Amino acid sequence: MELKIPSDKNWFLVIAFTPFILIWLFVEIFIIPGFIFSNIQNGLTSLLWVCGWTACGAFAIRMWLWHTFGQTKLSIQNNTLTIRKQNDIFSKQKHYDLDKIQDLHIQSRDIERTKYFVRPNYLFTDKTKTIAFIYEHKTIRAIDWLNMTDANYVFSKLTSNLLV
Repeated sequence: MELKIPSDKNWFLVIAFTPFILIWLFVEIFIIPGFIFSNIQNGLTSLLWVCGWTACGAFAIRMWLWHTFGQTKLSIQNNTLTIRKQNDIFSKQKHYDLDKIQDLHIQSRDIERTKYFVRPNYLFTDKTKTIAFIYEHKTIRAIDWLNMTDANYVFSKLTSNLLV
């Protein structure tokens, strides 16, 4: 079984990051080499600035790719659940043995509470559900930010394949 769930598109981020990435790319290719070679005496300062600038660009590209083309792929083969986030450049495949998965459920993230803040997610979207399960005494969130209809569909597909 294979299931593909597209990422929740945030078009504001896609539109806002597009000019930033273009400017970042221009600076990275044309301005930074000249900046580095002109400031050889201040090499450490230049290196720190370039590393910070490059990290900001990598973060923007990661966010842009995920919100434009990203999708989560779930597949069950050979008694293993594989979760892969396609077009998320710093994530890797995760493999879970089906025999160790316990308590598959739909988790509500309408309100998230931590020690320092309370975040009401339901104010801006109805996509507040998560497919989660317990794996080796840890809660694993397989797919985040689904609406109730999509969450029920994914949950039913997973439960029917986990019981087989």
